[in-house]
Amino acid sequence: MARFERALLSVMGPPQLGDPDEPAPALAPPPAGRCPKCRTSYEHHEVVRDPGLTYLRCPPVD
Repeated sequence: MARFERALLSVMGPPQLGDPDEPAPALAPPPAGRCPKCRTSYEHHEVVRDPGLTYLRCPPVD
């Protein structure tokens, strides 16, 4: 496997990661309106960011 990767690196070159001094992109604003599951505002929800998956968690019911 190492030979294959070295061969690819010699043809394709290293990965292009961008400018390391560039600031991180701004996050998108949260959606406006109400959640269809719990009918509360989205500002009360928790944003869960896992590798490969981002979702909103409804607030606990009182």
